[in-house]
Amino acid sequence: MPILLDLWLTLLPALAPNRWLASMGSVINRFSQAQGQQLWSQANELLQTIDLRSSAVGTYLVPSLFSGDGTPSIYAGAPWLFNGWLTLLLVLGLNIAGLGLSALVLFWLGQQLATTKPALSALPKQLWALTKMCLIIVGLGLLFGIPAFVAASFLLSASAFGAQLVLAAFGVLLIALWLYASLAPAAIIIGQQSALVALYQSYNLVRQQPREAFPLILASGVLIHGTAFLLRPLANDLISIIAASALFGLLSCSLQAAKLAFYSERVGSLAHRFPVALTQK
Repeated sequence: MPILLDLWLTLLPALAPNRWLASMGSVINRFSQAQGQQLWSQANELLQTIDLRSSAVGTYLVPSLFSGDGTPSIYAGAPWLFNGWLTLLLVLGLNIAGLGLSALVLFWLGQQLATTKPALSALPKQLWALTKMCLIIVGLGLLFGIPAFVAASFLLSASAFGAQLVLAAFGVLLIALWLYASLAPAAIIIGQQSALVALYQSYNLVRQQPREAFPLILASGVLIHGTAFLLRPLANDLISIIAASALFGLLSCSLQAAKLAFYSERVGSLAHRFPVALTQK
């Protein structure tokens, strides 16, 4: 599945949001004819570089080689342009497909590791829990991100350092959120937990086992980004893309399996010490 995602990202046209936001051009033009045309021209050039397919990356919990690479470099043709509602449906569809593929991969890995193999009928429930988990994380990011960017905007005119400090603090918060929520998918897949309980379990496992959890999570991030940095320049034709993507997919699935195994082992050993935090349904 990561290979299919990489082929799609590298060989097919980008999905540009130009027509999705084209209606904003008339609003800007009414506000100021001269300035509006100039602003919209600049915005249109910027939108040509945006690929809305990358919106699926946020919900694809098993990374692929090109999922964090931005605009693919293999395909040199014009991007696909759609009207507003169709683009919105495509973006939603990409995110749903990303979650669905992630659930399938994680479910298969969980079946290989779990002592009691979950039935296939549990997959829709786990998919819904993963969806709620992503929505909670995005909601937390917006909850802290919007005030941070507003504060940085006000501080920018008075103190550029103050604005950078606010954005840096928000970046640290995102890193902490990533660290403490990294084991939540394992709690959903292996522990059959709800989204809130999975996030709570992940937080408690990382907090109670920092010497074991932090190296695993940080090493996973370093390996993913470091290997992608080394492999992407080598993937410049169809054969090399498939080979590099297959190697990266094997690494990505192995790291996800390591997190599932870590959760399975640690939650059992800690449940007697923290029964509410680690076993509540």
